Amino acid sequence: MFSTILIAVATMVTMTEAHGKYKACEYSELTKCNKVFMSGFTNSPQSTDMSDYCTAFQKYGDCLTQTKDCKGKFIDLDRFMILQHMWVDKELLVCKNHNIDGLTSVVNAHKKYRKEFEKVLKLSADKGDIFEGCAETIHKDCSRKMATDLRSDPRMCIGVSNFLDCYEKPGKKCKAKIYKDFADITKKVAKELVKMFKSKKGVMPNC
Repeated sequence: MFSTILIAVATMVTMTEAHGKYKACEYSELTKCNKVFMSGFTNSPQSTDMSDYCTAFQKYGDCLTQTKDCKGKFIDLDRFMILQHMWVDKELLVCKNHNIDGLTSVVNAHKKYRKEFEKVLKLSADKGDIFEGCAETIHKDCSRKMATDLRSDPRMCIGVSNFLDCYEKPGKKCKAKIYKDFADITKKVAKELVKMFKSKKGVMPNC
């Protein structure tokens, strides 16, 4: 399902080196939104459920929609990745109340990403073989790990990197399409985004 997405995004990532220069508004907006995201965890260090995780991602997604005029390779790719993440959160019932309408609208304004996200939405129409228990279990376990890490460690890159590593571990053991597709996205896109964030000190909090 995501093969076309991966080709399109991989091409974009190749064109955008991690140490390249991006627009000033991209740096400022992403710095602001990352801080908004992290504040959701630093303000609830004793939380034991996933409410802070869900709230943090909702605030992050909302933040990325506030300055629609800011466009560029960096922020467009991040918006696309966060939309994918929130969609999987919602579909696998980690954050069933996620509202992704606003972020979807912004992503859909980008012709390339609009076409790719339309393909993603087709997954929800076929729940017969993609929503195997392993996909839900993996996503919930890795999301809990991310939340635990970010509550105790202010370095956003550590929590995100650990989430990505967690997603890779099951490998071929889980056959669910939604797991395999999102695992491919995290491996080929999210890790590149982390490099892009770390290339400019201060954009990703404490990294």
